[in-house]
Order: sequence, then C-alpha cells, then structure tokens
Amino acid sequence: ILKNTLVDAGKAPRTVELVLSTLQRIYQHAEKLGIVQGKLEYSDVKKSLMINNARQRFLTREEADKLVKMLRERHKTLGDMAEFSLLTACRQGELFNITWQDVSLQTKSILLKDTKNKSDRNLYLTDRAVEIIQKQPTGKPQDAVFRDEFGNKYQRLPRGWDTILRRSGFNEGIIDNRLKIVWHTLRHTAASWLAIAGVDLFMIGKVLGHKDLRMTQRYAHLSEQSIRDAVKLAMGGQP
Repeated sequence: ILKNTLVDAGKAPRTVELVLSTLQRIYQHAEKLGIVQGKLEYSDVKKSLMINNARQRFLTREEADKLVKMLRERHKTLGDMAEFSLLTACRQGELFNITWQDVSLQTKSILLKDTKNKSDRNLYLTDRAVEIIQKQPTGKPQDAVFRDEFGNKYQRLPRGWDTILRRSGFNEGIIDNRLKIVWHTLRHTAASWLAIAGVDLFMIGKVLGHKDLRMTQRYAHLSEQSIRDAVKLAMGGQP
C-alpha cells in the first residue's frame, strides 16, 4: 500500500526504495526491542522498483506558457518559481534554498551551495530570470528569495501546484509515470530546450550540475537535428 501510494504520487523509484528501507530498519529495531515479532520482507517490492523512471516528456513552449500563466493567476510566487525553474533548470530543493546572500545581480548569477551532488555551482541567469528575482519581496541576507505568505522558506510546494496541474489537463489519461508532468518536468524541460537549441551535452551537464556525463546523455537524441544542421552549414550547405 505504501509503495503504491508513493508511486501514484509520482515519486522516483529511488525515493520509494529509501522510504521502504527506512521503514524496514525501524521494524528491525523494534524487533530487537521485542516490540514486534516476525520478519518484514520487501524484496519483491524492491525488485519491482528496478525500472527506468527517467522523465521522458517535456513541455512545449506553448504548454509552459499556459502552465506558468495558470499558476501565476492562482499563486503569484508559485508561478514565478515555475518560470524561474524553466529558465535555470534548478532542482526544487535548490530553488527553495536560494537566499539573498547567494544572489549577485551584478554578475547575474546565483551560488548554489551544498547541492544534491554535495558540491557548489553557479547558476547563471537570463535577463528574465533576474527580473523574476527582483520582483520578490526583499529580505535579510539569510532569508530565502522565494518565501510563502508568512515570509517563511518553502519546505514543499504549495497546494496550488497540484490543483492547477490537474486543471491544465496535461496528465489526463496518462498512466506511465515517465510521461506525467511533475515539478521535476520543469528542470527536464529546460535541459531539453537547451539540447534542441544545439547546446552541447557537456554544457548542458554543467547547467544541470551533473558530475557524470552519462546522466546528460539522455538528451543526446534531442541534439541530433541541431548537429546535422551545424554539419551541413559548416560544409557549405543549407541547414
């Protein structure tokens, strides 16, 4: 039941596995204390999670514009965060952790500290991304840039996200989790747009903060037409 609930919520297999393994350790500890009896096995569940859950679907420009507009009409900050994610490809946790002291409007960059890969990296901003930052209520250096109505740092997405996503109809009739639109789709969309525009995989990996180029390789097929066009142009032909 727990596994199915997490999967239906769009959680990645690794996340589901971590939750279940934590539950198993708690149960084992309770068993040692004599609180419970019997073994808790979830090997079959673990095997069922060994699937490719990488997001395959990304938003078109029109879909992205529609989603951001709907979000902003209901929850301005949520709309700003969604557009900012599309412009920067930052992770949800990275977005929530951006503080004013991390932002340099002079260099149009943000220092992301202690990212998922346990390293720091610079997030480079477009003019539009800078504009979104400037529209946020200012705060102390240690305050988060994107804050809720009480002035607190976000710990999770506002409820408006699920509501608007449902109203958008983007996930209607879609069963395969890889094809469902979730917040992570915004990051995947940004990377996909870069690949379609002809940005090489090494640079896309830098933008995403990947340590291993193999993680970026999933965008290779989106770069193929751009590479073909570049070769034709370089050889004196028309793209």
